Amino acid sequence: MEVKDYINILKEIKDIGKKEKIDLDENMAIAIMQEIGKDKRTPNYSNGSDNEEASEKQINFLKKLGYEEDTENLTKDEAREKISELVDSKNK
Repeated sequence: MEVKDYINILKEIKDIGKKEKIDLDENMAIAIMQEIGKDKRTPNYSNGSDNEEASEKQINFLKKLGYEEDTENLTKDEAREKISELVDSKNK
């Protein structure tokens, strides 16, 4: 994507906010745009290892985030989802 494409997406997000009567400031619109970008990139990161056991790094990060459930049979995909959920809940 080119810069103009990102600017157009940002404008579209702001327009939708106005149309739906949602007060979106510049930072919120940019955050939404960043999330859209992550969603578009995520499939590119998968290398077929989603069903493998979670990595030691993922498990350590989960514990650091306060995850207390069993991590014995956790897959990389499940760990990624739980990390995302925990990070999102801490940012609220």
